Amino acid sequence: MDLFQDGSKEDADVRNVVLQETSQVVVVAVAVAVAVAVARAAAAVVLVVVVVVVVVVVVVVVAVVVAVAVVVVVVVKVVVVVVVVVVVVVLVVSSSSSSSSSSSSSSSSSSSSSSISSSSSSSSSSSSSSRSEAEQKKNSKSFINSILSWNGFLPLSRLTYCAFLVHATIMTYEFSVAESTQLFTVTNLIYRSFGMYVMSHAVGFLLAVGVEAPMIGLEKVMLSR
Repeated sequence: MDLFQDGSKEDADVRNVVLQETSQVVVVAVAVAVAVAVARAAAAVVLVVVVVVVVVVVVVVVAVVVAVAVVVVVVVKVVVVVVVVVVVVVLVVSSSSSSSSSSSSSSSSSSSSSSISSSSSSSSSSSSSSRSEAEQKKNSKSFINSILSWNGFLPLSRLTYCAFLVHATIMTYEFSVAESTQLFTVTNLIYRSFGMYVMSHAVGFLLAVGVEAPMIGLEKVMLSR
């Protein structure tokens, strides 16, 4: 009996030790699993935060670039309008000053002729009035001619026809490669129109240099012979 009792006590002790070790292993495994889950959750949160920050930075940068581009386009257009207005004002002032000087000279000549004789004064006044009208017409024509014959329009006039030939293709390509619908706004319209204008003249320049200019030179050579 003592032997059986001793054996049962030893078995109980072994079971207690095994249970303690098993419980310790389970606790360690649970702790490791919880730590891994917490680490994964923390990594996921960090990744989401990084993605959000990157997206916000990209959106801000794109918005700033678009705003700067719009401001540059508006400033360029304002500068062009101001330059055109200044040129027109200068031309108007010069034409008015020339007309006033011509009228003063004609009036002085008419006054001197009137002091000589009354008949000659009437004829000189009529001739001076006709001359002043002719000079005014000539000044108005020269004013319009000076605007249209400004040398700044010369490069664009050389590229106008080639830009006209290629602009439809550029517009078709621009709208055909769009992957989504475009929102119609004034800013978007100005941005796209300015870009298509510049691209059309750039391609027109290549077409003029590569095709039009050689053909004109060849035509001159053939006609000269």
